[in-house]
Amino acid sequence: MRDPLKALLVALAASVLTLLISGGWPQAQAQERGAKWDYEVFRLDPRDYKDKLDWKEAVRLGGADGAEAIFYEHVLDSLASQGWELIQSQQRSPTVTYFYLRKPAR
Repeated sequence: MRDPLKALLVALAASVLTLLISGGWPQAQAQERGAKWDYEVFRLDPRDYKDKLDWKEAVRLGGADGAEAIFYEHVLDSLASQGWELIQSQQRSPTVTYFYLRKPAR
């Protein structure tokens, strides 16, 4: 029982030491160097849009089964038109998805 705990503590200490030697957290280093990107996290839950015209148009085009994909495409196209680039998405629940976006810094 002590060996796994000891291994965890050694790994944690090594990680902290690495951060100290390298000069800190990677995000802080990027800010010091002059980050070239702005980042945004966009939470999307189609249930929040059920009464909006965009959602109703997605339902009209894709039916009940295809509306969500059409709506996601619409949202991503809208964000892209504002200069945002999707770098990752993560489904947090059956209905909630987070989009991680970036665009060149101003």
